[in-house]
Amino acid sequence: MHILGTTIAPEDLRVPYRVLGALGIGVMLFFAQRSIRLHRDARTFFLSMLMVSSSGLVVCLGYVELYAMSYALTAAFFFTMWDAFKGKGPLWLPAALLTAAAAFGASALIFLPAWCFAALASTTMGNSPRGNTRLLIALLVLTGSAAVIIATFPSGGWSGAYILPSASIEDVQRGMSFGWQRYTMFSAAHFTDIANVLLLTAGAAAVALPVLLWAGRRSGVLAQPLFQFSIVALAGALVLLFEGNAALGLARDWDIAALPSLAVLFSLVVLVDHLASTRLITFSTATIAFVLTAVVSLYSWAVLNHDGDASALRLRTLVHADSEYLLPHNTYHGFENVRKYAVKVRNGDLALGSVKDQIGTGYETMTSYRRAFDLISAMTDTERRRQELRWLLDALSTGLAAGAEPQSFRFLPREELRGFATRVLLSALQAGDAQLAREYATRIRVVAPDWKEEGWIAVFSDTTLSLDAKTALAEASTDARTAEPTLLDLLGQLYEMNARFPDAAATYEHALRRDSLNFPETYISLVRAYDQIPGSEARARETLSRLVRNCRNTAQARQAMRALEAQTQRR
Repeated sequence: MHILGTTIAPEDLRVPYRVLGALGIGVMLFFAQRSIRLHRDARTFFLSMLMVSSSGLVVCLGYVELYAMSYALTAAFFFTMWDAFKGKGPLWLPAALLTAAAAFGASALIFLPAWCFAALASTTMGNSPRGNTRLLIALLVLTGSAAVIIATFPSGGWSGAYILPSASIEDVQRGMSFGWQRYTMFSAAHFTDIANVLLLTAGAAAVALPVLLWAGRRSGVLAQPLFQFSIVALAGALVLLFEGNAALGLARDWDIAALPSLAVLFSLVVLVDHLASTRLITFSTATIAFVLTAVVSLYSWAVLNHDGDASALRLRTLVHADSEYLLPHNTYHGFENVRKYAVKVRNGDLALGSVKDQIGTGYETMTSYRRAFDLISAMTDTERRRQELRWLLDALSTGLAAGAEPQSFRFLPREELRGFATRVLLSALQAGDAQLAREYATRIRVVAPDWKEEGWIAVFSDTTLSLDAKTALAEASTDARTAEPTLLDLLGQLYEMNARFPDAAATYEHALRRDSLNFPETYISLVRAYDQIPGSEARARETLSRLVRNCRNTAQARQAMRALEAQTQRR
């Protein structure tokens, strides 16, 4: 697995997901044609066409394909349940498919009560309508009880990105964010989002199902075991939507939000099948109407989403609009989706704009500052880079001047802010912008009189200093509390230049304790230092292993993997 992880470049990471998407399509088509071959009737063909051509399938496979197999196996579950109720298949097969679907995405378990209904009702199916109805009511009560338990638990003080609290809560997951959340299960905005999710993933079926059910309320459909099964499945699907954060929880993973559409589509097919058999509607007319609706839905989806940049900007606008109702960490992750897309397509302006949006939430601010700095450093336009550096240094200076209470989620340790501001100033010096560095060094000196790292400016700007003097000044500007890994890495390099390899190794280790995931070059420097220290061969090998483990998909990790393999072969 290490070899696989280190040989796939970052831009290729979507390949496994695309493979899952292709496999998902294959699984759906296989079980669809299997049902058609078993039944050889128009009803089954209608079921297959509607579920395979739904916009929910496009949502699932078009997002990131992460839950593609879960979606496909759940669709296969419904196909095989259709077979079982029609007397063309066993009940163990849908159970196996649902288990496999849950292995790829636990959300598929919302349909477990429906399978239980089918299994328990199978002994009396068709012979005891009252017994099946009592069983239906019992399972609906059980599903509702589970919903109440899930809804009550978050209101006690915890809320993830996916489960909404039932009422406004304070102190949501300590260390994540604090404040009041107005977007809750019973808010009007949430009900609007649920309706939007159903329209997006199920299309016209979401509207047609309640209309046809009302029209055929006296047709006896509610007593049909197959429709009762679909009701239990639909109840689980609605629980998932009702308790899920449709704004920035489920909407972060549209493939999960698409799962309930399968229950809606299946219920519609069962209802149309029954109403056609009782001649309340014409089956051929219904088939044509829903197939045309599916085609229009797919076409509209393609037209709306063919431009990825436009879609990302729409999401960014929506996240801004919902930020008033959501907790900062939810808003932060909404902007994170935009940032990931921008990085994938190498849209630097959109990526930097998203990072600035993230900084505005006050959540994970230092992470966003570092990402902004990396994006600014990569700019080729000198004037634009200078402007963005000014923005970043302004933000850091303001942060040092303002501060925050330690219990606030906006709290930023001064040591970390000072060290990072020093790194940015050193970058300006290296880029030849000494005036900018001097200007902001003066500002930081005023707002942060405890600026211990200031000596680093002289290390890089004073050309009269000898190597020993630079090393001494860097040592005086760095101590055990220094939080900026880059400064520690630079000190380690000075130690190496002075042949002080044990000191260099200790400093590199200190830097990696501060951040072990984002500085693969420091691992290489540490290995180089250990190579100069007698008896440190084992530590050098262990450092290479840490590099491979912590910094996968980097050139340094691949280099370390080759070095470890060469050492193994020599043994």
